[in-house]
Amino acid sequence: VFQCAMADSQQRWRWIGGSAIFILHAVVCFELGRHLARRRRYQPQAEKDNGQHRPKLSSRQRKARSAAAKAAATPVAEARFESCPSVEQVEKVLAQRTDRLVVVVEGSCDARNEAAIIRAADVLGVQYVCIIADPAGLKNLEFAEGIVAGADRYVTVRHFADIDECVAELRRAGYQLWATDLSPEAECISELKSPLPEKIALILGREADGISKPLLEQADRRMYLQLRGFTESLNVAVAGALCVDSLLQLMPDCRGLPEAIREDLRQEWLGDAAVQRLRLTDVEKDPAFDAYEWHTHVATGMLNGS
Repeated sequence: VFQCAMADSQQRWRWIGGSAIFILHAVVCFELGRHLARRRRYQPQAEKDNGQHRPKLSSRQRKARSAAAKAAATPVAEARFESCPSVEQVEKVLAQRTDRLVVVVEGSCDARNEAAIIRAADVLGVQYVCIIADPAGLKNLEFAEGIVAGADRYVTVRHFADIDECVAELRRAGYQLWATDLSPEAECISELKSPLPEKIALILGREADGISKPLLEQADRRMYLQLRGFTESLNVAVAGALCVDSLLQLMPDCRGLPEAIREDLRQEWLGDAAVQRLRLTDVEKDPAFDAYEWHTHVATGMLNGS
């Protein structure tokens, strides 16, 4: 009886072990099938295109590839045609430009902030931006082009290697240096009264610690923006735009540039636009083509209405 019971027990355990192995095998096969199906869904069998394997793209990737192909097939002049200013636009902008207020950016380490300041200067009508910084030390350069939105083509940006060079140039041009600062000596910008000095250079400091001490010591006046919320600081580009707008409101007669500067900017902006509008790709292939002479000729013709 004992032997029969043992044999029956061994047979039962063999059956349980066999069933467990079968179930495990089935589970492994099922998971393997799911994995292969998932791979087929996102990477179906490659299609041959000129001997190269091409995986399936998502809808976003397909749109991006289509846009890139379209841009590559479009001539540069045609692609930028819509952004070219007309004679009327150029004259309207020149009438609103000012050189009596200059923006100075010291030691910015983020190219996005520099780009936003240049864009704000263009929108508010400030023609000149001075940057005291080492371009090699900037970060986020890949995002700057999208933020500046082409404003750097119409704003004159000057780069200075050090503080002394920039200050000397501004002093020579007759600018007073006004620095943004939070020290007790600073005045609230909203409490300033007209008339303001003939020429002002507004200095903006670094994102982390503001204007450096050597430059701050050379400032003729210090000012700050009054904050009325819980946040105790502003992005340097936002603060700069608000300061520029506040100062321009106190300088109602500052609009307009000297005729010599207007003429230079007119030739620069319209010359570039004229070349793009006339699609001079065939002309520029001529070895005897003089780009500067042609740009000036075309710009002059546009101004004369021809």
